[in-house]
Amino acid sequence: QFMDLNEKRRHGTSDFPFAFYHLDYLHPRYVMNYHWHQEYELIRVLSGKLEMTLDERTTSVKPGDLVFVHGGVLHSGMPENCVYECLVFDLNVFTRHNSSSGSYIQKILDRSALVFDHFEREKFSSVIPVTDHIFEAMKKRYPGYEMMVIGELYHFFSLVFRHHLYLESVPQTRKGYRKVLQLRKVLDYIDKNYSQPITLDELAAAAS
Repeated sequence: QFMDLNEKRRHGTSDFPFAFYHLDYLHPRYVMNYHWHQEYELIRVLSGKLEMTLDERTTSVKPGDLVFVHGGVLHSGMPENCVYECLVFDLNVFTRHNSSSGSYIQKILDRSALVFDHFEREKFSSVIPVTDHIFEAMKKRYPGYEMMVIGELYHFFSLVFRHHLYLESVPQTRKGYRKVLQLRKVLDYIDKNYSQPITLDELAAAAS
C-alpha cells in the first residue's frame, strides 16, 4: 500500500514537523487515494487539474490554486494531466512556541474557525504568493528555509483572520457527518485487514 487510509507515518521531524511532496504521473502516489490524517495539509496545483474531494464536497483545483485540508478530513485527489505539491504539517507546533498567536491557532484546531478549503488564485491574490514562498522554501531548502516556512505560515494564518477567510462554528448536518464517520471506520477496518478476505457484513459491522 502506498497510502495508509489513516495515514500514521511521521511527516518531517519532531523539531520541524513539515513534509513536502512533489507529485507528477511518475510518482507512485500520483492518484491521491481516500485517506485522512491528524496533520493539516496545503496543496497547490502547478499544471493540469486536480479533482479534490474533502469529506463529501468535490472541487476542481486549477493551476495556481491552493487547497487547505483540516486535520481529520477525509480527502482524495484525482489528477488530470496534473503536477501538484503537498505540504503536510503539525499545526500544534504553532501553539507550543508562540503564546500570543495560540488563541487564533486553537480556533482552527477546535474547528470554531474553519479555514476556507479552496483559495483560487484570481480571488485571493494576497494569500497565494505567501503560500508560494512556503512551497519554494520547502523545495529548495536553502539555509534558513525552516524560518521562512514557519514565518510565512504565520503570515498565511494572519491573513486568514485579518480578512475573515474562514467560517465560524458551522455545524455539520447529522446525516452528512454520520456518513463521514462511517466511511472513516470502514477505511480504517480495510486498512487493518486488507491482507485477509473481507465480507460486506464485516464492513457493515465496522461502520455501525
